[in-house]
Amino acid sequence: MNKNFILTVYPQTKSDKSSDAVRVDNEAYNIMKEIQIQTGLPAKYIVSEAIKYASERLEIIEIGEK
Repeated sequence: MNKNFILTVYPQTKSDKSSDAVRVDNEAYNIMKEIQIQTGLPAKYIVSEAIKYASERLEIIEIGEK
């Protein structure tokens, strides 16, 4: 079973403005809250660790232009 995290993306033409705030969908939020309940860890820590873990397994596949 492939354990890599794969993102299929279009080429980036300009950089987007970013901030520290990230919006997640309801499913991701509910998963994070369940982990928070089980561990007592703050959401910031859980999400930060999940992103670092995923980045080590990330494969980006670029498809044709927009």
